[in-house]
Amino acid sequence: MTLTEHGPIRYRVAGRLCRPARPTATVQFLMSGFTYDHRYWDSGDRSHVQAAVEAGMATYTVARIGVGVGASARPPTK
Repeated sequence: MTLTEHGPIRYRVAGRLCRPARPTATVQFLMSGFTYDHRYWDSGDRSHVQAAVEAGMATYTVARIGVGVGASARPPTK
């Protein structure tokens, strides 16, 4: 079963890995909610990414497909 009549379509999904200075086994996978884009996690003076890295954890932030100004693909609209 496919979601399109011509088979699967591939889209690029962009992400950004931020790591602390020391090695860590913990990586937080961060994806924004429905009404936000990837900047939600790293904006203003209350950056979750910065706080996590300072606490010794890595983060991987995903720019969802078709949302905001991210580097992920933007599927055509009908």
